[in-house]
Amino acid sequence: MNTSLEGLLKSVINAVYIVASRRTTTKLAAKTLSSVLDTLKSRYTFFQQVDIGDELCYGDDLTIHLKQDLSSVDHTEIAHAIESLIHLVYDDITEEAGMYFVTEMKNHLDPPLLNDIGLVGVDLDQIQIEQHHAFLQRKKKKGSSETGEKENILGYSWKAVSRLEYKPNERSVELYDKNGEVLDKIDLEQAIKNYVEVLSGITETDSIRMQEIIKNHEKEYFFLKLIYEDKVDLDHAQKMMNITPEETTKIIKRLVEMEMLRFASEDTVEITQTGREFISK
Repeated sequence: MNTSLEGLLKSVINAVYIVASRRTTTKLAAKTLSSVLDTLKSRYTFFQQVDIGDELCYGDDLTIHLKQDLSSVDHTEIAHAIESLIHLVYDDITEEAGMYFVTEMKNHLDPPLLNDIGLVGVDLDQIQIEQHHAFLQRKKKKGSSETGEKENILGYSWKAVSRLEYKPNERSVELYDKNGEVLDKIDLEQAIKNYVEVLSGITETDSIRMQEIIKNHEKEYFFLKLIYEDKVDLDHAQKMMNITPEETTKIIKRLVEMEMLRFASEDTVEITQTGREFISK
């Protein structure tokens, strides 16, 4: 392993926070993460030594303090702790999590770190498949109306907001209370998306946060586009994109995981209906 267990755990916690904060607000992401860590402390005692601090939830990354040497902790226990953390945070932000929570996590982490996470025993691909399934099941069940008042999971209301400050470089808005303290930070793109969905009653834009996917999977998108529009063969696609056979294999694997491609036979892939709809939109 190239990474210490402490460094690995901190990187995973930070990646979970980063992806969650893109889905919700930074405050809710930090609250959710803190709550999940508290829940897991009785099962994984090393989580008792993790300190993320409330004042740290407004930047891009968390400054995470881990006050325990993990060298004596069994790798299996570390793996189970990481898997539980990802599952619980994902479940906590439910609809906002979307299908590609783990995909974005993997994009945020460096390849050597991803390799070390696998060596510890964490199967991110399996978690990704489970979350895809959970998302699609929730979508099928959606439509049953809820009754009763909803809990205020933010912990503040609009009345508590004293002023707004636009951050042009980050394309976000910070909310301040009457004491000048930061209440929350909201990504404008996500806020506008939610606004349009609420007013239109159409939530198909979650199918699949197209701009995010194109941004995070540029090569995959271009490869899929070539197959969709030009019906090119594999060799032609590789030459046009100037990629190696190894890179091509990885791109195909990711597109299959994202259900954009499927194997028609052992050595043949074809674009799925999801892939066609994505490209046509």
